[in-house]
Amino acid sequence: MFGMHLLPVRLDAQVTIAGTAGAPTIANGVGIKSITRLAAGTYQVQLSDNYYQFLTLRGSFGSPVTGGTVNMGSLNTGTVYQIVTLGTSTQANWVTAGVPSGITAAPGVIFKAAAAGTGSGTVKALGTSGCTNIELIGTPSTMMQNQPFQAGSGGYVNFQCLAPTNSSTTTPVATDPAGGSTIYLEIWCNNSSVQ
Repeated sequence: MFGMHLLPVRLDAQVTIAGTAGAPTIANGVGIKSITRLAAGTYQVQLSDNYYQFLTLRGSFGSPVTGGTVNMGSLNTGTVYQIVTLGTSTQANWVTAGVPSGITAAPGVIFKAAAAGTGSGTVKALGTSGCTNIELIGTPSTMMQNQPFQAGSGGYVNFQCLAPTNSSTTTPVATDPAGGSTIYLEIWCNNSSVQ
């Protein structure tokens, strides 16, 4: 990577949202100590270390699976599903059902149903997170250095997840992502005062 900042540091995490209350859990992350829900759709990330300067935050949403499990024989053509269990369905059964050729069927694989399948495999339909984007709150560089410094107790980055209030009022408001959604975060910081 080439950049004009000396010692840039990339931190990232996958945050799963549980239930309808927007409760966040870090599924895996590098350089991120914790995440806390402050209010509806509003989160505070604590970093594992202090940094000289905040550079940028990028975020995207992963859709949740929704509804009950569907058996292979009950697939609706054209619906996008995620595999839950393979059951007795063979690789050939999954490809016939719509899994792209060359992709090994496994829990978590996404496909568009081309036909009803055979065997006892199960799937769930995909929903939406309900959120459209992520927005920073405040000036992150002011919270990069947690003072007094304690090892493993780093600075903070605050953000909110936004969604329109309804189809006729498109003004975005802070909104909890739907339960089962994933927030993919990427935070860049500068670890040096030298520019």
